[in-house]
Amino acid sequence: MSNNLIPPESIRTWVGPFKDADVFTKSGQQTFNILKEYANISPSQTILDAGCGCGRVALLLLHFLSDAGKYYGFDICPEHIDWCKKNISVSFPDFHFAHVDVKKKLYNPNGKYQLKEMTLPYSENMFDIVYAHSLFTHMVDHEMKYYINELSRVIKPTGTFYASYYLINSKTAEGVRKGTASFNFTHSIGECYTFDPENPEEGIAQSETFVRKIYDNCGFNIIEPIHYSDWDRIGIPDQDFIIAKRIK
Repeated sequence: MSNNLIPPESIRTWVGPFKDADVFTKSGQQTFNILKEYANISPSQTILDAGCGCGRVALLLLHFLSDAGKYYGFDICPEHIDWCKKNISVSFPDFHFAHVDVKKKLYNPNGKYQLKEMTLPYSENMFDIVYAHSLFTHMVDHEMKYYINELSRVIKPTGTFYASYYLINSKTAEGVRKGTASFNFTHSIGECYTFDPENPEEGIAQSETFVRKIYDNCGFNIIEPIHYSDWDRIGIPDQDFIIAKRIK
């Protein structure tokens, strides 16, 4: 990958522990590999990257998508979208990036809109696949619910939905209780949990029961089993992920 397509450190470190550019690239490759293995991503699809950041996964799709394929990504951080437009879209016109100007304390404090005023800038039934990696790990329960409902609107019937989480269930709750988990999700906020009650969007774990309910209400069928990581053990920060199909 060309060095001019690697975002600068000041941009990379907004989306993760990516001071090292190689770690950033490998992280994108890991998510791309999951999409190929579990979500059946293919070169001719129309794809939506929900919470695309500064192109962590988009960069892996540049030479994967065929002429029939199209990529769309959105994020609430204007700096990320500006970088992607100036460095990716200019050479790859089928890669479209949109700033969704929703107000959020840590990531877009000067946003123009409240979440309830937001509609994603895409038409109904537009996408073959939607993926949201580490998006809902920074949203409280009602925010997650709103986004999943919007994503269900824009994905095609039978389309594939990939999303990653820290899921609270009996196993992970026990790890948090014992102090063996990688994150101390001990502070509850509605149906979710955080390790920082002052700045909860730094890291959020969602109740698995609640997530299942939201998927059902929004017309998604979870393809079992859910893919659990071992984040309830110290030193393993990998996220759980769910593959689902839109059924209504």
